[in-house]
Amino acid sequence: MAHSRDLRGRARALYIKGWSYRQIAEDLEVGKTTLLRWCDQEGWDELRAQDRAIERESRALLLRMLGAAQESGDAQATYAAVKAAKLAGIELGAPEPTGPSPKECAVIFIDTLARHPDIGPVVRKYRNEVIRLFLQDVERMEPRVAEPAR
Repeated sequence: MAHSRDLRGRARALYIKGWSYRQIAEDLEVGKTTLLRWCDQEGWDELRAQDRAIERESRALLLRMLGAAQESGDAQATYAAVKAAKLAGIELGAPEPTGPSPKECAVIFIDTLARHPDIGPVVRKYRNEVIRLFLQDVERMEPRVAEPAR
């Protein structure tokens, strides 16, 4: 069976984000063997590793930028650095994340519920909406970076 480029691209994007073959196969209704073949043909493992490296390097750069801005005493630079860090989802002095991001937790949680025979069809139907609501709650629970005094 031939698959569209769009489907293949979505599968690659999910894999790079950290989804497992099983999760992608269930979500996109593609065989796991097909996904493994695409991964080998296109080098998805290397793309995933590059994505993670870029994420680590970006986080380190933002932390250095925050530190330098605070040391400079320039309120505007500090404010801009804090805003950039917030957009990237990090805080000054926050430990390196070791587990899945809140979004990955939401996806894992919803996918787990979807596999339960009694509620699976309902969760699959409203999956994106439930993930959005879940993420809103996670954002309310996460500590915020304090805004610098103006």
